[in-house]
Amino acid sequence: MHAERVERDRQLSAERNTQARANEQRAQIRRIVESHKITCEGEIAYRFNNGNSNKSLLVNETLRAQLAHGSLVTVRQEEAYELPRAAADQVRERDATLIVLDYRVAGTEKITDEEDAYYSQFQMPDDLLW
Repeated sequence: MHAERVERDRQLSAERNTQARANEQRAQIRRIVESHKITCEGEIAYRFNNGNSNKSLLVNETLRAQLAHGSLVTVRQEEAYELPRAAADQVRERDATLIVLDYRVAGTEKITDEEDAYYSQFQMPDDLLW
């Protein structure tokens, strides 16, 4: 009976420690996001997927270009924020599921010659804005 109680106390202590570490990790991510947050301003709707839903941010041309080139990423924390690359890496180390959109990582898949030949038949206009 005493051994059961000791084992139960040990399990409860381990659960509390795990929960405390998770809370500290969320607090660290919140501080990182707040310290590197970039104000979204502009008139261009930048659309992206967040799981099963489509989201959009109003950005200016400079922010849109930085997002498209991977200089900024979109991170989910209550709302969506753009972050500089260094902060995104810090967030990814703690919880990669919060990174919603990162074109540097998303662009790492290699396109095969067969796929490239297939898609070359579809020409995209240079001035296309989404």
